[in-house]
Amino acid sequence: MKKILPLLMLFFSFLPVVGQIQDCEILNSSTEVTFNGHTVTETCSYILQINNAKGTNYAEITIPYSSGRELKSLEAQIETINGEIIRKLKKKDIEYVNAFSHTAFFSDNKIAKFKLIHNTYPYLIKYSFVYVQNQFIDLAHWYPVTNEKTPVKEAELLLKLPVGCDISIRQQGVDEPSRTTKEDVVTYSWVIKNQAAPKHETMAPPLREFLPFVRVVPKDFYYRLKGRADDWISYGNWLYEINAPLKNLPAEEKQKVHSLTDHLSSKREKTKVLYHYLQDNCRYINVSIEQGGMCPYPASYVSHNKYGDCKALTNYMQALLEEVGIPSVYTDVYAGDIPINIMEETPAQQFNHVFLCVPLDGDTVWLECTSSVMPFDHPSTSTQNRKVLLIEKDNSRLIQTPSLSLGDVEEQYKHLVHVDPDGTGFFQTSAILKGGAFELVAEMNSQLDDRHKADVMEELGIINGADITTNRINRSHRDTAWVQLELEGSINHLAEKVGNRLLVKPIHAFYWRLEKPLERTQPLVIPYPTYEQDTIDYIFPNTIQSISGIRAAQVESVYGKYSRAVMFQGKTLRVIRQLLINPGCYNLKEYADFFKFTKEVADIDNQKALITYN
Repeated sequence: MKKILPLLMLFFSFLPVVGQIQDCEILNSSTEVTFNGHTVTETCSYILQINNAKGTNYAEITIPYSSGRELKSLEAQIETINGEIIRKLKKKDIEYVNAFSHTAFFSDNKIAKFKLIHNTYPYLIKYSFVYVQNQFIDLAHWYPVTNEKTPVKEAELLLKLPVGCDISIRQQGVDEPSRTTKEDVVTYSWVIKNQAAPKHETMAPPLREFLPFVRVVPKDFYYRLKGRADDWISYGNWLYEINAPLKNLPAEEKQKVHSLTDHLSSKREKTKVLYHYLQDNCRYINVSIEQGGMCPYPASYVSHNKYGDCKALTNYMQALLEEVGIPSVYTDVYAGDIPINIMEETPAQQFNHVFLCVPLDGDTVWLECTSSVMPFDHPSTSTQNRKVLLIEKDNSRLIQTPSLSLGDVEEQYKHLVHVDPDGTGFFQTSAILKGGAFELVAEMNSQLDDRHKADVMEELGIINGADITTNRINRSHRDTAWVQLELEGSINHLAEKVGNRLLVKPIHAFYWRLEKPLERTQPLVIPYPTYEQDTIDYIFPNTIQSISGIRAAQVESVYGKYSRAVMFQGKTLRVIRQLLINPGCYNLKEYADFFKFTKEVADIDNQKALITYN
């Protein structure tokens, strides 16, 4: 079985990142954050040891920054392990570039990158830099372990604050800090030693939920306006006040809005028309919330330029609705394939995306304002079933978004496979795709040419070993939450001769590469159901006399169910399958039973058919 995931927006971490190959150690990382009541200055320094040629990619350093998080004083050098300086980084060796994402044609995130490569091992790379922020929500957001392949020998966070500064500290996987006071400055110190990140496991919560971290949030902060974080209401009021003046639309835009909607009586129809107007006239750019870009561009800016990030497009959509008297709610969410745990007791910026909630009479409409292909009022896989923050004056609150149902994610396949005597085959596939598969294919259809679409289809594994020659994607209406996919092509190594019989492989079989129960250390998360139905007709050159090796089967458990029917007549073998995987979060004890269920299904579904024919 293929596992198809939706296209997701990419967001940069706060952390500087290094290459993801082994054979490098972080000997020391030091982060010192100084807050004087107005400005946050963060001084970072690293010592890497490159142990062999395989670790050379770690010598390619990238440091993210943004307009709200200024990068200063970047220095670096190569040293021997005895401390002898080999070479210092020169300004001309640093490249400053935009950090583009595959879903945006422009990005406000930027990267400083450089290489320091030497040919005698081991050697050290030492580098340091400074971030300066005059506007801030957090004082520190420290993840000392940056990836699962690079051990950290020692890391320290120093936080220096004025005496009396009211803060909230959230930490995980680190000891309580030491605390000293000298004159009017309080210093907190956290230290970790000999740390390596756990390896990310299949369908586990995001790795960040297992990593050691420290987060320090001031009760009083400043970003555009002064704000408080006593609770979600006060935090939401600050964000509401930032956004409130940004709903201004030009006069000609207001005229356009009324020309589109004044003849409509239903608020729902007006909302739909204006959502389509947004989709048809505006493009998405990426300015990540996580980099500190909390304030959207004004609605007038989007109206004039016809593009914006998730915040700007959502704010613009809200302004369009406001013009025709329809209230809506700006909504913060952490979008992604698997939801993260929102720290409800720590009101703060914990989100990476914004979309729009429109409460209508007896209904609530959710609008994804960054996509030109998402249907009206369709819950996406990346925002369904998770805590979100509704931003309303004196009424901001966390709520749960709707979950995707079986009907929202169903995938139906019909395959016609002509099996040649030499074991090759030709196939024709017709599919109706919903859920994550729909989102991926719909986005792909709007962004890629036919040649690249075929490449992606082959990577999805809808047909094992397929060489796709024809692909067609049809969508009956822009607001249908499904697409029809038609594929044609050839299959190599579909079957092999066994004497005068033919052994036929499944053209697409259920299989998840899950860790064995004794190897598993993390919970398993299934964020929404998987529901597939398919009918496969194998057409052979001669009349089938008998079939063995494949049989009717049924498996059912609390985790899902699987069924298969097998029949043949004349030259045709028909296999009808259904697979359902229930959503849920399963601890390690339950994981063993889930693994047993999926393995039983996979063993059955991967059976080959031994065909005897005239």
